[in-house]
Amino acid sequence: MREELYVETSYGRRFVSEDLINGISQYLIAKTETEEELGDLVMAKINEQDARKEAWKLAYKEVPLPPNSVPLEIRLEMQQKRNEVAEKYYREIMTREE
Repeated sequence: MREELYVETSYGRRFVSEDLINGISQYLIAKTETEEELGDLVMAKINEQDARKEAWKLAYKEVPLPPNSVPLEIRLEMQQKRNEVAEKYYREIMTREE
């Protein structure tokens, strides 16, 4: 079971994934030199994570799971469509926040 991780920011307490923390850690080594840059990077990554989560919610609403069993080929097609829809929503959300 994965541990829930939270970060205190000036925007309040926010959930962050282990993958996000690992990604930030790697990026930090290469990119940041000041505490301000670190704070900006953390907020940018949290915003990306939130946008992806929201995009997936919208994608599952647009391409929902069927209530009954469907063949694997159809499920794969649905997942591909959902991936495309989620990526579209992610780009829209990130564009709005800039």
